[in-house]
Amino acid sequence: MLDYVEHELRDLLTEVRIVRDGGRGEATVAHLPPGRHPTGSVAIEHTFDAPGTYVGQVTVTAAEPITARFRVTVGATDWTTYYLIATAVGAGIALYVYTERRRVSAAAAASVSRTVEPCPSMP
Repeated sequence: MLDYVEHELRDLLTEVRIVRDGGRGEATVAHLPPGRHPTGSVAIEHTFDAPGTYVGQVTVTAAEPITARFRVTVGATDWTTYYLIATAVGAGIALYVYTERRRVSAAAAASVSRTVEPCPSMP
């Protein structure tokens, strides 16, 4: 479902196409021929029968055709969230190890300075 924000778009011809974005070219899987949509809503229904990457193309014909494209991935896992979580956990562990080493190093330096006796002055 696409909704026009501007009323002026309702009088223009709008064409919607969904194409499968394959490595060997694009194949149209759904097409809504050019038409006017006086209600301001463009509806196209399609059931994706195979996982993959698809591109929605919406072309509005004014003085010159204007085409908007949007990519859709069907049936694939978006690993971005998992990468971000793993990166955050890794950074947290690295920060903990860094601060722990600094704390242990500072504690060791403090205990060494307390146990060392000052040198007696030379007569």
